[in-house]
This record gives sequence, C-alpha cells and structure tokens, in this order.
Amino acid sequence: MADEIDAKVLARRQKDLAGFTEEYEKLVNYRALKFGDKIAPIWKRTAQRLDKDIRALLLQYSNPDGTLSEAKLKTLGYKIASMDKLRQSIRSNLGETVAPITEGLGNGIGYEYTRAYNYAAYGLEQAAKVAITVPQVTAAQVMGIVNNPWLADGKNYSDRIRQNTQYLADKMYNSIGRGVTEGWDVNKTAREIQRVAGEGYFNSVRLARTEFTRAASQGASQLYVENSDVLDGKRWNATLDSRTAARDAKNDGKVYRLEYDTPESPGKPGERIPNHPHCRCRWTPILSALGISTKERIARGTGDTADNFGERIYTKARTYEEYAKERGLPDLNERLASEKPATYLRAGESFGATVGKVYTNPTPAAAVVVTTAAAAATTYTPLNDIKKATAWAKDNLPIDYVDYKGFDPKFADEINAGVQQLYTRYPEMKGRTKFMATSQERNRQYTKREVDKVMTNYLESYKGKPLPFTEEAYRKAATKRIKPKPTGAHTVAESTTKAWGPQEGIGFNEKFAKDYALMEASNARSVQSGWHPAGTENPVSNFTHEFGHQIDNLITEKDQRAELNALWDKWRKDTLATRRGTIAEAETLSKYAATNSKEFIAEGFSEYIHNPNPRPVAKAIGQAIEKAFENIREAERANKAYLKSPEYLAKLKRRGLD
Repeated sequence: MADEIDAKVLARRQKDLAGFTEEYEKLVNYRALKFGDKIAPIWKRTAQRLDKDIRALLLQYSNPDGTLSEAKLKTLGYKIASMDKLRQSIRSNLGETVAPITEGLGNGIGYEYTRAYNYAAYGLEQAAKVAITVPQVTAAQVMGIVNNPWLADGKNYSDRIRQNTQYLADKMYNSIGRGVTEGWDVNKTAREIQRVAGEGYFNSVRLARTEFTRAASQGASQLYVENSDVLDGKRWNATLDSRTAARDAKNDGKVYRLEYDTPESPGKPGERIPNHPHCRCRWTPILSALGISTKERIARGTGDTADNFGERIYTKARTYEEYAKERGLPDLNERLASEKPATYLRAGESFGATVGKVYTNPTPAAAVVVTTAAAAATTYTPLNDIKKATAWAKDNLPIDYVDYKGFDPKFADEINAGVQQLYTRYPEMKGRTKFMATSQERNRQYTKREVDKVMTNYLESYKGKPLPFTEEAYRKAATKRIKPKPTGAHTVAESTTKAWGPQEGIGFNEKFAKDYALMEASNARSVQSGWHPAGTENPVSNFTHEFGHQIDNLITEKDQRAELNALWDKWRKDTLATRRGTIAEAETLSKYAATNSKEFIAEGFSEYIHNPNPRPVAKAIGQAIEKAFENIREAERANKAYLKSPEYLAKLKRRGLD
C-alpha cells in the first residue's frame, strides 16, 4: 500500500508546478523575441534617418580629404550652427522611437502580468488538484505593475526608455568629438553612429526581456499569495548551465515567503527576480501537500559552453552547487569572490554596509532562507504587529521611550529597520534620540511633566499657608500656558531638541502614522510639487528627515557645521540669482529646504539617503555630514590616545590623581 501511495505522490509531482513554470519561461522568452521583431523596423528607420542627416551635416565641416575639420567645428559661428543643429538632429530622430516603444512595452508588461497570473492559477489547479482562489485582476492592479518604479532609482520602464535615448544621443554626439581627435573621415563617423543606434535596439530588447520577467514574476507571486492556504513558500530556480550568474546559482534551491520580492515585501540585492538584465531565474511554488519536488531537473550537459547550449539532460541535483560538482564546473564560491557585485546592485545599493538608499532592503523568509549569524543579528524582520514592533524597539534601539501605539504596522516596521540601519551607520547618534511615538503622545507627556513641576513648586511655596488659587484652577492655568502648540493638520513628523528633556526625539502625527497609504500619497504629492526632494516618496523618509535634524543638533554641538553653513549660503545665493524663486529651489533640492538652514540640511540628508542618484546639492550635504562625523570620530580617537599618553599620565601623577 505504501508503494502505491508513493507512486501516486510521484505521479502528482511529475505534474507539479515546476513543469508549468518551466513551460511559462519559454513563453516569456518568446514574447521578448516578438517584441524585438516589432521594434526592429523602428530602430532601422531611425538609423537610416540619422545616417542621412549626420552625413549631410558632417560634410559641411569636413576637410578636402574627408576628415572632420577641427578648425571649422571650433569656429564660434560654425560651433553654434553645427553643434546645436547636430544635437537637435540626433535627439529628434531618437526621440521618435520613444512613443511607439513605450506604448508597445507598456502593453506588453500589462499583458505579461495578467497572463502569468492566470497561467499560474491554471498550473496550480492542475498540480494540486484542489479548488484555488483566483480573484479578478483589476485594471488598477495592472496599471500599478506597469507604472511601478520598481528599481531603487525610482524610474519605471517609460523613464528607462527615455534614459536610453538620452544616453544614446550623448554617446552619438561624443562620437563626433572622438572622430575629430582621431582623424576619422565622414564614413567612419557615420558607421559609429550606426553602431550606437544598433546598441539602442539591443538595450530596448534587453529592457523588454527584464520587464517581462518582472511582470511574470509579480503576476505569479500575486496568485501564490492569494493561495497561501495550499502553498508553503516559493523556491528559487536557476537555469542549470555554465552561463548562469554566480549569485543566481548560489540562490538556487533557497525557499522564500510567498510575498517576498513583491511591492509589499521588496527583494534584497542579489536575491530578486529579475536579479540582473537577461536574468533567467524563476520562482516555483511549494505545494503544502507535497513539499519541494524531488523529480529530476532539466539541465545542460556535454557541449555546454559560453557560445553553445549543448545537449539537454536530466539531473537529480537539487541545487546548482550539486549540478556544478556533477558537471565539474568552476567552484561557485570562487566565482562569487571574483564576480563584480555591481551586476546585481541597483543605484545606491551595496551588499553588507548600506550606502545611498537605506530602506529598500527586504526581509528574507525567516526560518527558510539561510543567513549568516552576523547577518541575522543585524537584519530586522518585519513583525506586522504593533506590540511586537514596540517590544523589539525597546529591546534593540538606543532610545529611552518608544511606543508605536496608533501606528500602521507596516510603518512601524519600516521605522525599526530604518533606525537600526542609521544607528549602524552613525553610531555617534546613539543616545541622542530619547523619544519616539506620536507627536500627540509627546505633547501629552511633556505637558504633564512640566505642569507637575509647576504644581510641586506652587504647593511647596505655600506649604502651611492658604493657597491663593485652588489646585484645580492653578493646574488648569499652568496647563494652558505650558501645553505645546497642537501638531498641524498637514505636519507629518517633528523633531525636538534638548529643551524637551525626556521628550527630545521624533514624533509622528497620528493622523498620518496610522494610515500608511495616506502618508505615501501625501509624500508623492509633495515630491511631485517640488515641496520635498526627489526620491523621498517612501513614508519612512519622514523619519529620515527628522533624524537629519537630530544629526544637525549633534554636528552643531561638536562645532562641525561650517561646511554645511557654506553650502546653505551658496545655495540661497544661487537660487535667488536665477530670479525664478521656488522653481530653482525645487529643481536643485526642494521648496521646503528654503525655509532655513536646518530644513536645508534635513531635506538634503533625506534625499542623500533615499535617492539612489542624489542631485548635486543633496550629495554635497550628505558628503559634508559624512565628513563631519569622520572629524568627530577623529577627535574622539585623538582624545582617547591623549588619555593614554605619558604627558597626560604625568600630569595626573603631579596632581596626585594617578
């Protein structure tokens, strides 16, 4: 009987989702190829027009032997007439590729998400043989995936198409200068322009392949989340051949939560699908009734090289490392050591120490993703529970009073992760922030403490004597006088100084703290209008801004604000000189930054942390802050060295203090 049951389970496993997932991978590849076929004529026409226009322009500025004339190009009159016209021609021709490619890719992403969602539903039902949940995909969901700026730099597919054309335009324009320097003739210069245009086509296809993979991954993951009652998680599947990227290979076989690597729980660098351009990895769900499939996997065998796929084989290897040993491929750990990490990183990210964007690091599936002890000790795991998040903060953060009562659980989790990482980055800040809760709770505690002090003094002053006013009347009057101004309706968060005593720290307006979506929408509007800096749409950026004020307080106390003051003075002078007021402020940093030097520093710090490509002003502010901390650390090191020096020890001895 046992053998009969095993046979039935094996039969089901042969039909499990791994097979459907592999089949869908082929469909994604096919769709990317079809997209390439569709846009090929667009790039061909663009290349032809560029060739014609550029040849005509270059011939006007050529020597008799056909080489470009540096003298003509450098002549002021020619320079104005030629270079501007050349730029305009290149941008105009490349600009015509944007609309049709954007429309085609946008439609393709939406279609891929919906198709992957429904295909995953079909595959799951066929494999599990149980009724599954398949909510209708709404137009809003599809548009959310299509327009989601899923990369760390905040750009979506449309932005990347425009970025690609701008990159190509600059590259083509620079080719002209190279042609002058190296003595190219018109034909060679035109061929170089054609080559760059071909690069544009390749970049577009690569972008499509990556975006389709993302949409398919998101669509399938959404269906998996909807059916968490029959699924235990999802498994990383890398392609088993010699061309698989080292980190993809290292991830092979790891199991993650169903919601991992989705907009709600973003994937961390080096562990997300797609992991890099042309990524061929995929998620395979784990059926609760079956566990991880043990059937043989499709792989590549003899003849598999960088240029040829080789024969198709089946292997019992459960991970890429086992497959590599079976094939005699290079050691995976050695490949990882020699590989460039930038392959898997998005702008502003790094492995280990966080640089640039701090808060996008996700939480891997606890208990199923293998991590080192050090990583486990420093990675915050979202708890999705206010009481647990508060308890964790009290146990792990160097803040005297933390209470997330009234907070959205998601926001509380993001604050914990953010605080932890910023304290790791700036350990000198430990002990500076004493309070973190709602600003309403802060005001209540501050008022009670100060009123209690006033009442104690009042009663002590008239001890044994008749009170001129009743305790109730005096308390009421004191409360009215001491009570802080209520938090403004549009204020999201506030930072307080030492004058607040135990309430020195950061308070969040409960109106926003309890509603993550409201805060997110408010931030988005503020960034779009230029009121707050680019890249600070994420709600946790409000915490970062206030933490910037806390940093400013420390830097001021340590007499390290000179460089920041100079930046503020220069920025105000430059923005006022443009005669465009708030427009210049928004373009270079933010309108709110113009309030005073404190907001200038806090706004710049927030962009420096959250924007993977901070603009020059924010970058300068961030670098000045880093320099200030290094000066503080150097002073501390020098002080410690002095306390151990013979000179200091001799001084103690002379005073009898040794």
